[in-house]
Amino acid sequence: MLVLVACHPHASFVPVRPSACTGGGDVLILGAVAKPGRYACTIGMTMRGLVAVAGGLVEASEPMAVDVTRGGVVYRILYDGTIDASDLPDFGLADGDDVYVDIPAM
Repeated sequence: MLVLVACHPHASFVPVRPSACTGGGDVLILGAVAKPGRYACTIGMTMRGLVAVAGGLVEASEPMAVDVTRGGVVYRILYDGTIDASDLPDFGLADGDDVYVDIPAM
């Protein structure tokens, strides 16, 4: 199942999901980040927080989408702008989530 979540400053809803990290699991992040890999899923961790822990985005990348896979469901978060814009809603992570940061084709 694929769930689309539009994420831009003019969205008519706030696609925030609370973090479900218990502090005992981990999350995987791949794609356009400086240090892809597994990281501890700390209590309150969000998708943008994980990107920061993974060293941020690779140079000169503006992601179009971030896929968060949880329990067989893929949440595709579509961005209109940069992922680290503080005015955009965030997405809470859960233990075992897989995150893939996608960038536009060059």
